Amino acid sequence: MPCPAKPNCVCSQYPNDPDHFIEPFIFDSKEHAQEAFEKLKTFKKSTFSVRPEKIEDHYIHLVFITKLFRFRDDVMFLLETNTIHVRSASRLGYSDLGVNRKRIESIRIWLKAI
Repeated sequence: MPCPAKPNCVCSQYPNDPDHFIEPFIFDSKEHAQEAFEKLKTFKKSTFSVRPEKIEDHYIHLVFITKLFRFRDDVMFLLETNTIHVRSASRLGYSDLGVNRKRIESIRIWLKAI
């Protein structure tokens, strides 16, 4: 789904929305993308509690919960051939101060390290 008008969301499936667009995770083969997708199912982060909301063959929905204020952000991954599309959005508030974009970029770096 597209991001709302608020600046608290990023998504790789809408390149015509430059305020919210973020590059998807692109791999050199379908097998590498599938391997990375499997790793995403186990993603953990020390500053957030990560709870799986829904996990399917080609779709993952994780909920990131901040430790201090218990804010919830929805992070979704969709596997398509050699690409993993991403969406990260805050449930509350207007601005996320760039947290969702930083989160996706840190996951991108984590995936490159595996």
